[in-house]
Amino acid sequence: MRANSQQQAEAIYDLIIAIKGREKQKRYGALCHRFPLIVRENGLAAAFGFLAAKGGDKPDSPENLLLFHYATVMNLDSTDALRQSSISADLGEYRRMTRTALQAAEWFKRYAEAILKVDATGAAEEDKENSNA
Repeated sequence: MRANSQQQAEAIYDLIIAIKGREKQKRYGALCHRFPLIVRENGLAAAFGFLAAKGGDKPDSPENLLLFHYATVMNLDSTDALRQSSISADLGEYRRMTRTALQAAEWFKRYAEAILKVDATGAAEEDKENSNA
């Protein structure tokens, strides 16, 4: 039997690997870094609403992709189900969802750095190397 953290890490690893090499990986990686702060400052429902608003009607936007990835990690069928459950949850469920999302956020941040090579500013390692040359 594996710990929830291990299962979460594996699922997020697979999601991040699928992003690698895409043109929007820098923006996605920067969102991975900023998302926990948004949750802590505004709450989970507002953070998911922020991603949905920024992503607009473009399903392939980094914001909507991250929102979909959170839905996947939290075992929900869609981004709409994710947003709706965060809005309608009672206090205990809302706190559990927030804790789960923040735990997942740590893996998203780690893998954004390790796999996508993107830091909190959205700069990739090769960008830093080129600016130092």
